[in-house]
Order: sequence, then structure tokens, then C-alpha cells
Amino acid sequence: MNCQLILYDTDVIVDENILESNCLYYRINTEKLAYQELSNIIDEMIPYCLRPMNISKILFRNLTNTNSQNLTFEELRVSNVSTQELLAWSAPIDLVEKYQVYLNDIDLSLSNELFYNCTPPWFGLQCQYSFAFSEDMAIADVVENEFNIKTSYLESTGILIQQLPCYTHIKCDRGGTFLCLDWREVCNGRIDCIDEGLDEAFCFDMELNECEENEYRCHNGLCIPEEFWENGFGDADCLDRSDEFADVLYPNSCFQDPAFRCEEHSCRTNWHDFPCGDGQCVQKFDECHNGRHLLLIQSISNQGYLSDKCFIAMMCLTQLIKEIRGTVCETLFRNYFIYEFIKHCDPIFQFPIIPVHSNHIRFLYENISLKSDSNLLIIPDYVCYDEQLCDCLNSTFFYENLTCINSSELYLTTSISGHIWIDMILSIESYFRSCINHRIFFNKMNKYENQTLLLYQCNNSSKLISKHRIFDENIDCCMSDDENDKLSCQPTSKHRIKCINESKCLSSLHTHDDCPFTENQLEKKISFSKICDGSDEFLFKDLNGKIHTDESQCNYWPCNNMYSQCDGFWTCPNGKDEENCFQTGCQSETYACISPYNYSLICLSSQRVNDGIDDCLGAMDELRSCRRLYPSEKNPKRFRCQNSSLCLSSMELCNNIRTCPLGEDEDFCDKNRFMCQQISNFNRTIIEDILCRSIDNEKNRIIHFSIHTSSNYPQSETNTINEIIQLKQEKSHIQKHIRSEKISYSLSWYCNRGLTLRLRSEYENNERICMCPPSYYGDLCQYQNERVSLTLGLVRAERRNVYVIVIMLIDEEETINSYNQYEYIASQSCGVKLNRYLLFSKRTKNMSKNYSIRIDAYEKHSITYRGSWHLSIHFLFLPVNRISALLYMPFERTPILYNCFPTCINGECVQYLNKNYLFCRCFSGWSGIQCDTKLNNCQRCSSDSICIGSINDRSICVCPTMKFGPRCLLTSVCPKNACQNNGQCIPADISVSDSHYSCICSDHYYGPKCEYRKGQLDIYLENLNIPSFLSAFFLTISNESEPQLTIMIQKLTLFQRRVTFRISIPYNLVIVELNRKYYLAVIQSIPNLDLSTSINPSQECLSIEILFNSTLMAMSRFQRIKFYHIPCQTNHDLNCFMDKFYLCLCTKDRHANC
Repeated sequence: MNCQLILYDTDVIVDENILESNCLYYRINTEKLAYQELSNIIDEMIPYCLRPMNISKILFRNLTNTNSQNLTFEELRVSNVSTQELLAWSAPIDLVEKYQVYLNDIDLSLSNELFYNCTPPWFGLQCQYSFAFSEDMAIADVVENEFNIKTSYLESTGILIQQLPCYTHIKCDRGGTFLCLDWREVCNGRIDCIDEGLDEAFCFDMELNECEENEYRCHNGLCIPEEFWENGFGDADCLDRSDEFADVLYPNSCFQDPAFRCEEHSCRTNWHDFPCGDGQCVQKFDECHNGRHLLLIQSISNQGYLSDKCFIAMMCLTQLIKEIRGTVCETLFRNYFIYEFIKHCDPIFQFPIIPVHSNHIRFLYENISLKSDSNLLIIPDYVCYDEQLCDCLNSTFFYENLTCINSSELYLTTSISGHIWIDMILSIESYFRSCINHRIFFNKMNKYENQTLLLYQCNNSSKLISKHRIFDENIDCCMSDDENDKLSCQPTSKHRIKCINESKCLSSLHTHDDCPFTENQLEKKISFSKICDGSDEFLFKDLNGKIHTDESQCNYWPCNNMYSQCDGFWTCPNGKDEENCFQTGCQSETYACISPYNYSLICLSSQRVNDGIDDCLGAMDELRSCRRLYPSEKNPKRFRCQNSSLCLSSMELCNNIRTCPLGEDEDFCDKNRFMCQQISNFNRTIIEDILCRSIDNEKNRIIHFSIHTSSNYPQSETNTINEIIQLKQEKSHIQKHIRSEKISYSLSWYCNRGLTLRLRSEYENNERICMCPPSYYGDLCQYQNERVSLTLGLVRAERRNVYVIVIMLIDEEETINSYNQYEYIASQSCGVKLNRYLLFSKRTKNMSKNYSIRIDAYEKHSITYRGSWHLSIHFLFLPVNRISALLYMPFERTPILYNCFPTCINGECVQYLNKNYLFCRCFSGWSGIQCDTKLNNCQRCSSDSICIGSINDRSICVCPTMKFGPRCLLTSVCPKNACQNNGQCIPADISVSDSHYSCICSDHYYGPKCEYRKGQLDIYLENLNIPSFLSAFFLTISNESEPQLTIMIQKLTLFQRRVTFRISIPYNLVIVELNRKYYLAVIQSIPNLDLSTSINPSQECLSIEILFNSTLMAMSRFQRIKFYHIPCQTNHDLNCFMDKFYLCLCTKDRHANC
């Protein structure tokens, strides 16, 4: 890891257009193993910069530095100091490049430029900065330390952060003195700005948006590439997270996480949807780690015209607070003073004085002092609303221009969470969700009424919704007709899930299975070990509609098999699968357990096992119920309490805590010790040993596919590995050097989501200032920035190429607002997802402009232009434009065309790779729509680089191989013999990379330095027709996970009978496909690096359609699989067989293993 803090953008000309300076780049690199040694990579870059309201106040401050040595450029040159040494000393990159200019030209005007040699932890042009909470000199450690020391409000003394970040780029009264708008509350489906409702004013336009055929439509109407939908990377790509699996939990630690997965997402509409402001989403009034929920409570704490005692009473009745103005709420309730206080309320009054939902739903109370039940005092008598927006409700009461309905007609639910006020608010939000969101809707009614193909009109209402909102678990219409499953297949989205034998299609938002059998379930591969294992886990229908389970029709299933043996559970009625597993003192066909009466050993008859009657302590003879309730626990819960459905794990026995209602988990214990812990293994009595093993044996159960009962093929002469294959480990940017001591709550949040710096100045040696990430700005990073958050997937064309990807945010005049560069080494990954920020050049962005993203690709070695992509930015009214795209690198250069209009003057006419748009790609040193504007500062780029634009009078340079830096003036060279075995060395930008170089390896080697040899598998084809190509499926098998599959394809020549594969991972099983048939090529329990094998007709894995008769084939596949042991038992020459879902091996016992 780099141990330097290298600042960027220190050499800026300060004017009103400069919004940031003095930047440090924090890189997050997450890898997930995908194919052999290659990973899928998420690469994220977060620049932490000074982004104050007035940047000149910091940059032009008088600094004092009496502690650091300063040297002129001439003195550095005389001392033979190199630019690499300056970087190692944490010199700012702009200064280092300026020094390189001096070395190149001996420019006398630069000879007296000063370099300050800082003493760690100080850094900066004049050593003026150090971090407040870390003395590390690596930005990754600094960021991780600062976020790890942030204390949750829940662990604090109740002090709230001084100022939580706000989105201030639209006019908004959020309803309280302290509560401000969070960007995630814009276009969230309800009005949060109670004044003019500008947070929802333009959002209906998103309802009309449709996506391309190869895209997934997010629930809010935005689009992402179809490949990103539930792609297993672990991070959502939709702004509203609607591309995640329905059961993915919200990240709960966002207050300590600065990454995209927290910062660049809003809340899902059908889940906990109150944004805490940092990526955490909770139910309204639930606790946020950063304390934002308190501001929500404070927003209803405005007394208005209410008398003091009435206000105190109402606030206490909400039960959101414990004390107000010196009055302890509990005292009011305990002594019935609450009735005295409410006598001071008016006969009719509104509480709270702000709307409880949207900007028009209000609570009205009438004659509250006459009510006798204290639990009902807080329930309003009337709920008032805007009659035009809620045009399908029947009003019952009018009060001072308010249209109201009696609350008894709303059937307000007060038993969701056990908190009456919160439950009422949730009920109100659900009920009034059917209202039209904004009055601006009526101004555009003519525009919307013609969109019948895209919109659905609610019954008895003028409200229109997108057809994609039909049957999505959100009631959007007052008659609930949008949740009619008969309409659910109307949207043409192929990402809906169709129910079997029903005209019902589920939205991807569904969090529970609303149809018992879906086509997705039908396609699901149930683990072979789960079938006929004694526990009902799956339901399915046969072709006649009859319901079956995975435990029915098991007559042809051997109960004593490799997956049932010695797991502590009797799968066989006579217990044969548990015989000889461990010594119990009981005879065959009896079950060893403990008497619940005298805690002695009993040998239970096999007829009394699994008979529905508890005969043993902990119901250990009736394990089915606990396995059904807790099917897949890390610590299996198999001890069932007497007369209860509560099941305990072995770790909960004899732990001095009486967990069972009758206490039998402790009553039988000897000396109250933790008997089932591993340390007690050798000191247990036979009674204790039987009980612990009965529970814990299941931990040793083979859950995933295993080959330990299969014979090796080809037969190995030795069981030793002839050379270890080095497995690449999955990695992410892990936290380390974590500061263990805690600091004060308020200090840890001083810069909100930014980094806290100490500034050394003439006034104060430890003045605190803030470095903000792109999503924030302000002196304390207290304002949320307008931005584009971009996710790019990169797909390589040529494995050995290195590309430079230049990402630019531009307007219609081709003015560059911000940019990013990334060096893409294609051979080092399977797929890459880049997370990058792009900022607008102004705060606030110019809404009259059309912004877009242009991406250029260059070959690194020769800086040859390859092509460009164009990404439109729709819905500019959104605070965060979340854009996702998948880019396929072109095999060759984009062709030059000649029909651009207007014509290209100093450039060439090309077409975007992803659109039928033509544009002028300018030659180096030129810009503009026609490439007719000379870039005056391109001389700052090195002569062997190209200059593609400028921003804030700074040139944008694209560097060739072995050059780096903003101006491409610095040289990065590979050490001698850096890459072994003829690997190609690629120098890296040492200022931002953890490594000084990368290696592109030949096909025979892999590893960071190409130091590892790949394994070689030779396959000989015997008595088989030679195909044009051959596919090999390599499976790596582990009891910790499902088999890892690697697919390799080889072309064959006309008479080629020997095929060679080179592979960098250990493998246990190889299946070869040729001419649409499959053959078993390798089974090896212990992987060998090099292996030779052959395949012939006897190794074919026959199709189940050949092995089974028409009667069996007519069954549903879940019925048919119960007969899969028969082919192995009746055909002793059969090695394997397969169907659409399973590959099955025949074991030594002639059982099927699939």
C-alpha cells in the first residue's frame, strides 16, 4: 500500500469557478472470484477535497511553518533528488511535475520554487495539513480510521450532531427548525416540502419513462443495463435499490461506510423508507445511527397556538419523547395528570400544527377532554386533506377550509409495532398514498391523458400511475384496483415473475411469494441432499395440480446415503444411517437418548422414533419439528423445550440461563458448566456426550455436492498433489489499523461524512477544516452536492490490451464540467464495474442546459483512439443522476465518416458506439462542437501525450505507457525482471496505485508476477467423431459451498484427437461436451496440477430421456427425481447421467449423486 499522502489540484487559480482544491484520492477495490484466477472487480474512486463555501479563505490564509525544512528546486537538483523521491516524501503532484519541468529545461524562473520537506503526519504544499484522528500516511487508512471512530447516536449520551447534511438546491420548508431536506426525499412518492412541494413537482415525468429491450426498468422509472439486474456483485445499481433481491437487507452500518452502496442510493418505496441521510433507511421514527430521527420528532414539536399544558400532554401522548419542558411524561400517566393537562386543549384543535403526511394531511381533535380511555386520546377524531388531490374520498366534515373524514372510517391500524402514534402515521401514509401527489399534475393533465399505453387510471379517481406500478405491493389507487392480480401481467416487462397456472405476474418489488408456485421456483435447482432427508422444505405441484413435498414418494430413495449418514438424525426408520457413527452403548435399531424424567441413558425402540411423541429429553427422538422450524442454522437448534415449539442449540444448554419455559435446558446439567463447548469434549459423561453429539453432528453433515463416494477417473497412482495450485483469494478493501480508542460523539461527526484536517496557520496551530467527498460540500461538509454518480461495466475485446478510459460530463456546447480517467488492463479481470463521480461546474447546476456523459477509449501503448460512447442524462431535476451503462470495448478503431453537420474543422467525424449519433472528435489541442476552438494550455501536457480538453484552465492530458501525472510529465518504469516467465510489465501511476506495475501473463502462467504455472489437462478422444470445438466444464468441489464452475472452450483441427487445457484453479470434476453429448473426463478427490485422461462412448453421461420410460418422463421433474437412483442400480456400466438441471454420478454404492 502507498504510504504517501499525495495531494492533487493544489496549483489552482482561485476564482469563483473553482469549487474544489487540494484533493486526496481514496480507492476502494473489491474483488469476487469469477473465472480461474480472474475476478469481477468493483473499482471505486472517491476524491476528498477542500470544498468550502469560499475557497479563497483557506487557500490564501497566512500559514506558518517553522518546523519543516524547505529547499529550492535548484538545491534539490544539485542534491540529485528525483521526482520519485519527492512523491515518496508526499510532495503534491503539481509541485512534483513542476520540478520535472525544471529538470527537463533548467527553467531559471522555477529555480527558487520551494519544496517543503514535511515531517509526518504533516503534509501539503507548506506542510500545513495533518489529520485530526490519524497519523497514518496512507489515505485508505485515514478514511477507514475516521469512519470507524464515528459513534452511533444509539451509543451516545443523547447529544445530536450539530448540523446534519442538507440538500439546499431547491426551496423547501421541511417542517421544523432543524429538519432539512435530504436528497433522497426528492421524488420519493410523497411531498416532504410542506410549503410548495417542490421536491415532487416534476417527478411524474419519470412515470412515463420506458427502457430499451436490453435494459431493466427500476421501480422509479430509471433504467440500468439488464446485465446489472441482480447480478450478484452485491451492490444495487438502481437509485431506489429496486434491482436488488427482495430479501436483501439494507446496509445498517452506513454511518461508518463512505462507499457508493450507501451514498448513492435512496430508500425502496415498499420497505423502511425514512432516509437517515447516509444510506441507512428506517421505518418512520425508528432510530438512525446519526440521529436524524430526532429531527423528525422535533419537527412535530412546534407548539403553535396550543396552550402549554395541552402541548405537553399531546407530545407525551405520542410516546416519542420521555420528557418535555421539565415534565416527565411517565409522571403524567402514572398519576393521571394527563387528564388535567388535556382540559387546557381547545374543543377543536390541530396537532401537530404541521401536516403528518405529504403537505396536506392533518390530524384534528375534538372534545379530547371528554374521552376516558388514555390509550385512545392520541387517536384523532378527524383526518383532513386536500379534496382536489384525494378526489375519491367521501368527506364527512369541514373545518376552516379543511376537508375531513372521520378517523373511524379509515380503520387506522394501531397494532403494527405496538407504538400507537407510529402505527397511525404508517396507516395514514398507506391510506393516503392513493391521493394525487402534486397540484402541478392537473396542469399537465392533457399531456398525460394521451399516454394510455404507459399509464393506468385508478377507478373513481383522476389519478394516473405507471402500468409498472400495478401489483407491486404498494396500493396507489384508493380502490386498491392497482393491486388486482388480474391486471398484473399487463406491463410487458420481462422481469416480472409469472405464476404457474395463474394469470398473475409478480413485480420485482415483492418481498414475499404471493403465488405459491412461480416459474422461477420451477427452474430452481433444489439441492440433491435435501430430497427425502426427513424434513419437508419444498412444495410442488404435479401435472394434475396435486401438492407434493420433497419428502413424499420416497419409496425408491435409499435412506442410508452419503448425505444422510452420521448427521444425528434418523432418516431411515431403523436408524441404519446412524449406525457405527459413535459409541452409545445401545444395540442396533435402538436410539440412544436421555430420559426426561431421571436424566439417564435410555435405548429407545426404533418404532418410537419419529412417531410424534416426545420420549427423550429435548425431544431428540422427534427432530423433524426443529429441523422444519430451523432448517439451516450455523449452530443447529435441535433441542426442543418441553410443551413448546422453542428449539435451542447446543451452545444454549448448561449456560446458566434458563431458556426453556420449564428450565429443563439447565436442570439436567452437571455442575452448570458449558458442556457442549469444544473445550469440554474429553470431560463429558456418556449422557452429555450423547446429547451434544446428537445436536452437533448435523454440523458435519454433507450439505453440498461431494464426490467422496465416487471412484477416481482416471485411476491415480498416487493421492498426493504433484504441485499446489495457488488459489487467488477474494479480497476487498479491508479495514485495518483501526483506532481502538473512542472519541466524543460530536467530534467524530465534526465534518459529517468528510475527513477532519488540522490546519497550521498564524492564528491557530490546530484549526479544524474539512475535506469533503464529491457528494458533499461546505465548511463542515454540511451540504449535499448535485452530482452524477456513474457505474460503468467494462467488457474487454482483446485480452492483452491496456485501455485508457476518459469519462467526461459535458453540456450541449461540449464544455467539460468534470472528468475522470481509468486505466483498464483487460487481462486482470473477468469484468470491471467502475463507480465514479462527476460534478457540475456550478452550484446550482444550470437547469436550462442539456448535460450528457461522453466516454472515450484509447489504447494505452500508442494512445490510439478506439471509440466513444454517449450517455444521456434525463430528469435533471433529480439531485443525484444515477447512471449505469455497460461498455463493450471495440475490436478495432471506430471508422471515420464524412457526413457530420456542421463539419469538423480540426477533427474527424465518428459515430458513437452505442448510438446512431455523429460527432466531431477533436484532434489534440482542439475543442468545440466543430473542433474550431484552440486549447491554449495544451503546452502543459508532455509532448508524447495528447491533449483532449481543458477544465478551469487546466489541460486534460492522456498519457502513454510509462507516463503519469495530470500533465503526463512523470515517468513510471518497471523494475528489472518484474514479471517472470516472459510476462509483459505495465507501469502504473504510482501516485494512486497500490502497486508500481502490473503484469500481463502468457497463457501458461498467472499470478501478480506471472510466477505460478497453470495446470495442464490433456484429454484424448477415443472412438469419437472429432468436432470443430470442444467445451470442458471444470468443477471445484467444497463442502463449504456449491461447486465452482469454470467453462473452457477449445477449437479442434480436422484430425486432432488430443486437446490440452491450461487452468489456474484446482478442480475435482471435468465434464466434456462435444457434438451435443456429455462425457465424464475426470473425477479426482485430491486435485492434481497435471493430468492426462481420455473419453470414449462408455464415459458418456446419458440423458435421462434415454434411461427412463414414458411413464416416468410424463411426471413433473420433482416427482421424477425421486427415481434417479434406479439407473445406477440397474445399469452397472453407467458412470453418469443428466437432465436439464442435474448432473448425476453413479457412486461406488450404485447410488445416484447429483
